[in-house]
Amino acid sequence: MKFAHMADLHLGAASDQALKRLEVETLDRAIKICEDEEVDFIIISGDLFHVNIPDLGVVRDSVRVLMRFVATGRKIYVVYGSHDFSPNSTSIIDILEEAGVLIRVGKPEVIDGKLRPSVEKDSRSGAILTGISGRRASLERQAFLDLDREYLCSLKGFKIFVFHTGIEDVRKEGEKYDGIPSTDLPKGFDYYAGGHIHRRIEIKKGMNLVFPGPLFAGWG
Repeated sequence: MKFAHMADLHLGAASDQALKRLEVETLDRAIKICEDEEVDFIIISGDLFHVNIPDLGVVRDSVRVLMRFVATGRKIYVVYGSHDFSPNSTSIIDILEEAGVLIRVGKPEVIDGKLRPSVEKDSRSGAILTGISGRRASLERQAFLDLDREYLCSLKGFKIFVFHTGIEDVRKEGEKYDGIPSTDLPKGFDYYAGGHIHRRIEIKKGMNLVFPGPLFAGWG
């Protein structure tokens, strides 16, 4: 299988109209690469938009790009980021999922006191995807402690865990973000698709953990 992993696009972050156009043009270029490379699916690990209800002009232009990929029968899987999560209102992510543009993985359900995030199986590749969405101020950290790890371990196939949380182990001097130790990630996944840290990180030893870094300018 072949898939693309993006994060922290922060579409609509710029106030300048020319920069807003560049944000969408960068997304368009990234999707074109995915099309040319014939990837089976795309993962976006949070902060697709800069706010949970973004500029509707940016949404319109972005959806036009994303639907070009989805119209081929392939899927785009996402989690909330700390910017596009909303604790008390509907997020644009929810609206786009309802419209068939995206699929949010890892919707939380508590069974017998443990968190079981929803699981998606990609019909084209057979990959298994689940994860945990980000929240403001890294409030999702408790979710990692509540995970039903035995259930997640029992899942069979090529497994991808999608999340939007900083990892303390890779924090550089001067970087300011809350996070979790890598040991809080569930074991047994073939790929850990991270978001939230605005630089590219790849950890191959012991786990296949990747933060792709921001697609455009790295808005905070």
